[in-house]
Amino acid sequence: MQTMTYSNFNIEEFYEKIKDFPWIDIEYPTHKYAIEVVTGERIACKWEKLSCERHLKDLLRQDDDDFPYIFDFTRSDLIFNWFSKRCTHVKGIYAGDPIELVSYQKYDLGCLFGWVKKDTGYRRFNYSYNKVARGHAKSTVQSGIADFGMVADCYYPPFEVNKRKFEMSPNVYCCGYDRNQAKIVWQDACTMGKKSPKIAKELDIKKTKVTNKKRDGSMEAMSKDTENKDGLSVCIAIIDRVFVA
Repeated sequence: MQTMTYSNFNIEEFYEKIKDFPWIDIEYPTHKYAIEVVTGERIACKWEKLSCERHLKDLLRQDDDDFPYIFDFTRSDLIFNWFSKRCTHVKGIYAGDPIELVSYQKYDLGCLFGWVKKDTGYRRFNYSYNKVARGHAKSTVQSGIADFGMVADCYYPPFEVNKRKFEMSPNVYCCGYDRNQAKIVWQDACTMGKKSPKIAKELDIKKTKVTNKKRDGSMEAMSKDTENKDGLSVCIAIIDRVFVA
């Protein structure tokens, strides 16, 4: 296989330096995908390549005192397991089947949820922009994230799972340009919640609003027509078709 590099990234140098981090498994889905992209094994756009480069470079910076972040695989495992063990497809021929994330989804979600601050365990990334072709389960994944925000989102010091704290009164918003667009992800999240027994046990799903049975909060659809958008306390916000909104 021909080795390719982008910008100043050298994969052979990465392989050598990663030996100093025996606790990092380069076969872990998030890391493996990044390696496949930067070596040219997977075709990707410029921005995906740069993202993968950053991910691999930052894995090597985790011991640096001036680098405040660490990749906590227990946090990314939470979101992976959430989909595979709790979420089911809601549309098409796979409706009712467990959701098995594919490689690029495990890279995206692994980076978003796995990178945390060393001192607090708070997430490193507050925003994520995903541009995916039609028919690639974009709304399904976003719906699963919405339900995750209502039920299982938590934080804890890196790798100290026993100290996890859950979001109290979680507020999740599914947004779109108009109410119909906003309700696509929201409705899928509701359907997923109803058809997944482990999620349904945690949520009270009504016609226009979803709440956590034990910790209150709400999941709502929101558009440009929604009144009183100021002063919201947002846990997770999902904006569908942001280029329209």
